[in-house]
Amino acid sequence: MQYFLWVIFSRKGPENQEPLRKENAVEKLPHYLTEAQVAARTGLGRSSLAKARCKGDWGGIKIPYVKIGRSVRYSLTDVEAFLEARRVLPAGGKGAAS
Repeated sequence: MQYFLWVIFSRKGPENQEPLRKENAVEKLPHYLTEAQVAARTGLGRSSLAKARCKGDWGGIKIPYVKIGRSVRYSLTDVEAFLEARRVLPAGGKGAAS
């Protein structure tokens, strides 16, 4: 398995690019976040994200993700959409800005 991943991530791209290796493969996809980055950005625990992936919808958490081997990545736009869907505007009472 390790050899297979090495072959995939060490393949050369076009002539003007450096070889794509495992350590810089994620850097090539800046709009994808790791589980730890999503947990930090949303305030959710990594275990909550894992349970949501396993059960499909756990505690209202339903963020699409991508599996790359054993790695899990979340699209930045999906994470932002998840947060925006939970945005709460204050009521029109005394504390509301006009």
